[in-house]
Amino acid sequence: TWAESFIFAGSSALLFHIANLFPIYWYFSFIALIPFLYRTTKATPNESLRLGILFGFSFFMISASSAIPTSLLLFIIKSLLGTGIFTLFTWAVVYINNRYGFKPVLVSLLWTGLEMTLFKLGFAIGFLPEAVIAHPFFHGLVVLFGFVTVSAIIVLLNSLLVLVITNHLLKKRPYGKAV
Repeated sequence: TWAESFIFAGSSALLFHIANLFPIYWYFSFIALIPFLYRTTKATPNESLRLGILFGFSFFMISASSAIPTSLLLFIIKSLLGTGIFTLFTWAVVYINNRYGFKPVLVSLLWTGLEMTLFKLGFAIGFLPEAVIAHPFFHGLVVLFGFVTVSAIIVLLNSLLVLVITNHLLKKRPYGKAV
């Protein structure tokens, strides 16, 4: 299941990097979390740690690579710290899913806390705002309300799409004997 978890976590990290590195693809941020959040809807607490480690590792190894020319130690610290924080976020999302069901608003609030923590620790401005600032509408929202509000909106939309997908799959799943 490590490979399956890596497919979901790695595809989300790849979509984030595409949205952040190529501003013309800013709209990828609206679907970037869907594979990862879909997997967390079915994950156990042990798998949540695996998902968080895989996503954090695959995202922060590229994201923190700008620190390599300055200091290798800084690169290692940023990568490990970012991976640890994201692992904690993933565990919290899975815990809430198992206890209360999938709640998009709670996922959005947890993500906002994650981004604020990363910002306070010196990780640029987080995951999502780097991508969407390229669009004039979202740039205006960032100026008016701050990057955390835009991140909360984007994660809420990702979470709502996951909720729609999971509900649609439950309705289409055959109940009975399968041949």
